[in-house]
Amino acid sequence: MFVDCKINLPKFGVAGFAILISVNAVADERVHPAKCGIGDECTIIVQNSIPEASRLCQNSPVQMSWSRKSSWTLISCSCDCSDQNNKNWFINGDGLVIGMGVGRYFHRSFFASGLNPMIPDIMASHSMCKPADRTMVDRSSFLLLDKRPSHKSDPYCYDVIYISENKKNIDFFEGGRVIRRSDRDYFYEIGDSERGDLISLVGKVFPVWSSARNQAKQKSLAVLVDRAYLYDRPFFQGDGKSYLIKGDRVNVIGSAENGFVKFRYITRKGRIIEKWLKCEDVNSCEMGK
Repeated sequence: MFVDCKINLPKFGVAGFAILISVNAVADERVHPAKCGIGDECTIIVQNSIPEASRLCQNSPVQMSWSRKSSWTLISCSCDCSDQNNKNWFINGDGLVIGMGVGRYFHRSFFASGLNPMIPDIMASHSMCKPADRTMVDRSSFLLLDKRPSHKSDPYCYDVIYISENKKNIDFFEGGRVIRRSDRDYFYEIGDSERGDLISLVGKVFPVWSSARNQAKQKSLAVLVDRAYLYDRPFFQGDGKSYLIKGDRVNVIGSAENGFVKFRYITRKGRIIEKWLKCEDVNSCEMGK
């Protein structure tokens, strides 16, 4: 549990996407505040004034979504349109990128009140092709809604693509079947330039990923003391009023420096914290030797 002694955080409602939080992002108007729904998914909109974003999504802002239950980030062209074809990229800290050309991202809480909702579209709302599967919704890290012809009075309907994590890989399911990565109706090859823009953009919006791409330099450790105070720099003068409590787990980044280690911590509401704490508080002083 993260405790910040300096700030009294406002209490937001938890319905839909109503919770606004701050993230460790590019600190200007080009990145909107993150929106988090019920659970552990958050989304931010990145304007295409960032060069990488404009190259990836020429006609719409970039949408970046992540989940505490997944090591992957979903990047999408946030198209407010009725197209069936969309651009989605899944990227992890190792720099592995998967390109998917169908589906609109929806937060899992979209199905909190029912499994057969009407799906909003720019021209008119459409029904589900069949109700969503509650078990699959709950186990998924991300959901995409796939617009397809219905051959009924309502010309279109939406089916769910379920994306769940399998160790370092992710699996895709639709209509009770696994979608193979070789299926070119869904996936496409990522070019070197496109891959570079994706990795660079994630590194800008989530600076911690610059270190996270080398997973060998990270280690998940538990806080061992009642209060582990946080510092902006590896010095005792670097703040030290906020703290984590015993049992919290952090990802240590790199080696100990001056008796401190740099770490990443994600709060229950999805806030990403990257600071320093005393290496003895997580028993990692030997990492600097």
